[in-house]
Amino acid sequence: GNERNKYCLSSKIPLGVVLAIPPFNYPVNLAVSKIGPALIAGNSLVLKPPTQGAVAALHMVHCFHLAGFPKGLISCVTGKGSEIGDFLTMHPGVNCISFTGGDTGIAISKKAGMVPLQMELGGKDACIVLEDADLDLVAANIVKGGFSYSGQRCTAVKVVLIMESIADAVVQKVNAKLAKLKVGPPEDDSDITPVVTESSANFIEG
Repeated sequence: GNERNKYCLSSKIPLGVVLAIPPFNYPVNLAVSKIGPALIAGNSLVLKPPTQGAVAALHMVHCFHLAGFPKGLISCVTGKGSEIGDFLTMHPGVNCISFTGGDTGIAISKKAGMVPLQMELGGKDACIVLEDADLDLVAANIVKGGFSYSGQRCTAVKVVLIMESIADAVVQKVNAKLAKLKVGPPEDDSDITPVVTESSANFIEG
């Protein structure tokens, strides 16, 4: 009701140790997005970087140490998730888990018990095209959304839903732009560069 006879108090206290697990596609950017809030809130942090981005993470943590961070405030544990993942997520010393990735998040949520979780998971990001849309702009954004970073983003366009009356025109414009994409090493200013692992390439090829 409207009675002012009650008080609500909020106490902001650190959780303790945060386990941060960023993905391979942004091993530094998304690690920092976890480290910053954890430290600002007064927590210490254990960083478990992706296997494919471990070197970048180690260099980043080294930079924190050079900057004067207290010893032990940020720790970095490297290794395959299949080998050390359960040990870390179920460790009694972990008080919070921040994870960005895919299906692994389901396993973490099942094994973490009552530990607070913060998760950014994958999805089926859709592009919806209506009849009054600028089709040139649509085609450009579909190609950019689907193929930048070689499609290795959780926000990459994966599904396109188009009004039937303009579908053929959109497909034609998208195909024209796809034909102009350059495939090759990043040193050559290529539009589509190698994906992170051979298994990823095999998955794409079907």
